[in-house]
Amino acid sequence: MIKVLIADDEEKVALLIKNLIDWKSLDMEVVALAKNGTEALGLIQSETPDIVITDIRMPGLDGIELIDKAKDLNPTLEFIIISGYKHFDYAHRAIKYGVSDYLLKPIKEEELTATLSKMQWNYSSRRMQFTEQERNQQHVESGLRQRHSDFIQRLLSPADGKELTIGYVNETWQYNFQTGVFRVVLLKIDGDPDEIFTDGFPILKEKIEKLLQAALAPLCFDRNVSFIGTVAAVLLNYEEEKGSDIRHALKAAFEEIHIHNSLFPTAVFTMAVGSTANSPAGLIASWQIADHILGERLIDGAGTFMDTLPNKGTGAKVTSILTKAVRALEVALETMNEDAVGKAIEDFTKDILDKENITGKDILYLSEMVLSNYVMLAQKYGYSFPNPEHFARNYKSTASVLSSAQNIFVLLRDAILNTFIEMLKCRMEQNAKPVMSAKQYIREHFSETLTLEQIAAKEGFNASYFSTLFKKETGKTFSEYLHDVRMEEAKNLLRNTNMPIALICTSVGYSDLKHFTGSFKKTTGVKPREYRKLYAWSEG
Repeated sequence: MIKVLIADDEEKVALLIKNLIDWKSLDMEVVALAKNGTEALGLIQSETPDIVITDIRMPGLDGIELIDKAKDLNPTLEFIIISGYKHFDYAHRAIKYGVSDYLLKPIKEEELTATLSKMQWNYSSRRMQFTEQERNQQHVESGLRQRHSDFIQRLLSPADGKELTIGYVNETWQYNFQTGVFRVVLLKIDGDPDEIFTDGFPILKEKIEKLLQAALAPLCFDRNVSFIGTVAAVLLNYEEEKGSDIRHALKAAFEEIHIHNSLFPTAVFTMAVGSTANSPAGLIASWQIADHILGERLIDGAGTFMDTLPNKGTGAKVTSILTKAVRALEVALETMNEDAVGKAIEDFTKDILDKENITGKDILYLSEMVLSNYVMLAQKYGYSFPNPEHFARNYKSTASVLSSAQNIFVLLRDAILNTFIEMLKCRMEQNAKPVMSAKQYIREHFSETLTLEQIAAKEGFNASYFSTLFKKETGKTFSEYLHDVRMEEAKNLLRNTNMPIALICTSVGYSDLKHFTGSFKKTTGVKPREYRKLYAWSEG
């Protein structure tokens, strides 16, 4: 038998929970009630419960502290936390500790029973204590979920839906569709990726699924709620006369879902209702329309109930915007110009916002295409771009949970600029190495005949590119740098030796004394002999 401990500083609430549930039917028993967190921790040690139902705010140890300390005693101990609306901040923190579920006051019998039933399944699964009937039921439910998932993939496939009759869908994918109205509703969850993509997110998805199922079940012949990433896809089949009731039920569920904003502070929920159809085949178009409506949250604002497709004519032609942005990025990458990269994204953003009839899906598509082209261009121009596939996937994943076009433009700008700066830094470091090597070689061989082509070949570059690279790194052309090295050595020999000027001329790489003298005067303002007098070398 599964042992349960209930902890709440309000004795009436603890007793209510105890008396609310048919524990025996769940193969559970309540082994103790605790009035505060400190007492609960002691009872966890002495009674070794499997499940703890605890209020989030209690004297002594609060719910979070209790979970933290209890998990040290028994890492497999499962928690259900109870929270009032004003204590959402605590509940949100508790979710990060890996609680199994959270319930809002006032406690609802059916919700608590459903949660405990799920935990009973988990407990039995860990201990393999299923009856044959339970195993069969689990197998049927698992198979049904898989069939429903397969049907959703069928709706998303590009093939037409001519063969999707009621009889065929019911037989193939185990639905209970009947003659009536068919419709797709999509619920999108946006927010901070660091919050959305956490261990607590599955709990939120489960809450949303339960709310939608409970609201729609009494009104539908059949319905299915499935999550695809951060989108809850709801397939509905109902009598045409119940259309108004369905809309009210969806709006009511949507309002209730908004309560969970406080548990996930950055979460923004948007619901889009697709068109109606008279057969399962129409679910394909209904889904496409709902998805199109959902995209408009990026322009019109997220967090709303949307059941009307905006009238934007035939849609904007966006090829020219993409072409212009990609060309600007190519020039910026080719010239290694950070400012030009920022300007390219800035112009892209302005062009998008100025375009008439632009849709939210256009914005998401264009941003992903700009990023994809940026990655390809970076590789084309030889930038070191570690794991480009991961970079693109991470961008797409993050963009998928942003709730406005402006947020997407900021993400695109930051993603491109930040990586460009890193790539540029790496490129500069890479470029500096051959230039440093060339400079060292020049200093060691300046007395010899040296050419740009010779040095470039030694470093593995063509002369034209190496000339540009050398000038960028040193601020001087190859000839200017070689000349300066030779002149510095000539001045050193004139100051510190009595070597004949003709010999100095050949020692620093000049074969013509007249040319050497002219170059030296142009550099220092005086001829070599006059320079030596000014910085006279003497033996004593």
